[in-house]
Amino acid sequence: MKYVVKLVGKKLIIFILLTSMALLLIRCFPLNVTASMPYGLYMRLPPWNVKEGDLVELDNPMDSSSLGVYVQHGLLKKVDHINEDGTYYVLGEHELSYDSRYFGAIEKKYITSKIIPIWTTKKLPKFLEKKNQQPTVQSAGV
Repeated sequence: MKYVVKLVGKKLIIFILLTSMALLLIRCFPLNVTASMPYGLYMRLPPWNVKEGDLVELDNPMDSSSLGVYVQHGLLKKVDHINEDGTYYVLGEHELSYDSRYFGAIEKKYITSKIIPIWTTKKLPKFLEKKNQQPTVQSAGV
């Protein structure tokens, strides 16, 4: 009986450790699957010392449900320029990207992370494509 309890306890501890590690990886290394910016794996950093040209992750600065954009956070954009008043003009790479062309310059409080590309590609990887369907621009996160 003691052996069964020890075995179950060890399995539970291993499960908790693996789950914690997976959650940490997901939180620290987001995967972008929208056409707004290059597809791929990125690393999140604190939003300190954000400069023009930096990639950032931001919270949605406006109610965009009327545009068909329902994402509230996790928008990946590039800082195009910083205005004199300290607001940031952010752009995605896709012409239909949901960015400052829709919502204008944003305050620093909306920038949640600085983003560093780990691995990126312009074409959606096969393992992310839906079977028998061409990738399309997703409204959420674009």
